[in-house]
Amino acid sequence: MADSRRGLSISSYALIMVALVVVAFVAYGLFTYREFQRVHADMEATAHAAARDELRLVMERMLRESEEMADRFAQWEEVSQQLDVPRYYAYWRSYRMFNHSVLPDYVTDAEVYDRDGVALAKLDVNELPSQIGMPLPPAYVDYSATEPALLVFRAVPAIAGEAKARPRGYVGVRIGLLKQLRENRVYRYIDPQTIGFAPAGKATITWAELQAAAQFTVRENPMSKSVSGLLSGAIANLSVILGIFALLLFPALVFLIVRPLRAISAHIDRLKSSPGGLMLDNLAGVLPIAETEKIRESLNEYQNRLIDVHSSLEEKSEELWTIAHHDALTGAKNRRAFDEFMQNLPAL
Repeated sequence: MADSRRGLSISSYALIMVALVVVAFVAYGLFTYREFQRVHADMEATAHAAARDELRLVMERMLRESEEMADRFAQWEEVSQQLDVPRYYAYWRSYRMFNHSVLPDYVTDAEVYDRDGVALAKLDVNELPSQIGMPLPPAYVDYSATEPALLVFRAVPAIAGEAKARPRGYVGVRIGLLKQLRENRVYRYIDPQTIGFAPAGKATITWAELQAAAQFTVRENPMSKSVSGLLSGAIANLSVILGIFALLLFPALVFLIVRPLRAISAHIDRLKSSPGGLMLDNLAGVLPIAETEKIRESLNEYQNRLIDVHSSLEEKSEELWTIAHHDALTGAKNRRAFDEFMQNLPAL
């Protein structure tokens, strides 16, 4: 006969099941948290991309406005007058040029050049080059200082009656960028006070390179923050609920399944050493289980039948003893009864 395998107790299986449930809950919680982090990261990436597009459009509009402002400055009548009579240019530059509405406040320096690209006056303090190359350079960024500045150069058009083949001169403007970007623009996604640019590593860069070096912090989205708070709270509440459920699951299993099965097992052990007649009490309690009740009823029914069989066997045994020790016709005791009587007499 094959050896019976020794199985685990019902309590062990209950613990294993609870452990599996806890592991499943933890795995689900980790998966939910990971998905929440992924969604949050996607939202941040989307907001950052929108913010970068927003800053790119603002900088492109600022470049157009700067070039238009430089065109107006080049077409200013007083600039042509200085080209005609540059003797008083230094005085005009110091007391007139920056006080007129042609140059806004964000222009940090400006210069007028003759037809050869040479500044009309050599000054001690000048943030623009004293001479510009030909042909006229496009707008570029000066990053020789701590903050970048936009340099725009434009030709002064010829006046009526002059040959238009060659400009009368040139103008250049230097425009501060950070103050204008931070204070004079409206943003939806960007915190304007965090706008900056990474160091370029060289004195001059193109406008496209400056756009690529832009740095900023995305403005906090109240809706995103609210959604994140709601999702975090929902995950925390779900974790608490699942934790309480897991803690209550084992006692419930013990009460509903383990306790009745242990009672049945103990009852079977008592039946092995009892003369019979033991009945298993009600196992239902407040929450009956159909399977355990069926086992209990089957055991009690089997015990009742066993008692009936024992009673029948005792009756049959007495009948056989009577038949074996009495004559079938007269009912008198026979020789076997006499021999047993003599054997049971005490020795004389």
